[in-house]
Amino acid sequence: MSAVPAIRQAVAAIDPDQPVYAIQTLDQAFEASLLPQQVSTVLLTIFAAVALVLAGVGIYGVTAYTVRSRTQEIGIRMAMGAERSAVISMVLRQVLVMVVLGLAIGVIAVLALGPLLSSVLFGVSPIDPLTTAGILGTVAMAAAWWPASVASCVDPVVALRDE
Repeated sequence: MSAVPAIRQAVAAIDPDQPVYAIQTLDQAFEASLLPQQVSTVLLTIFAAVALVLAGVGIYGVTAYTVRSRTQEIGIRMAMGAERSAVISMVLRQVLVMVVLGLAIGVIAVLALGPLLSSVLFGVSPIDPLTTAGILGTVAMAAAWWPASVASCVDPVVALRDE
């Protein structure tokens, strides 16, 4: 950038009407060329985080509703001698079935739409089902844990009395 005044003088000596503008270093030009990809990557990350939070909230809501609607059944199971761990595993198994079906659909969508994302991703494969399954499975199980633990604390007498 220290050579800019000398460049302006040299150009003016050759053609005084020739404008000299937008002078930048190679590093500045390189960074400017990466800006669209950086913006799209940040937006994609934000949208993915929002989608992950919405998925977790949705799974929590469905699980909580299911547990609440099955309070009497869970109360009967507890009255018959079911342990807390059995009730928690029952609820989590049902959530796991939903998650596996959702992941199967999601992996198929990623396989179909992955090549479209490859222009935005650098050094990362858009088709990474293991990472997708691990992250979404963890979020789903974390979202289902609270309703499952609430279900395991159902008092059989109160659950049967509500009928």
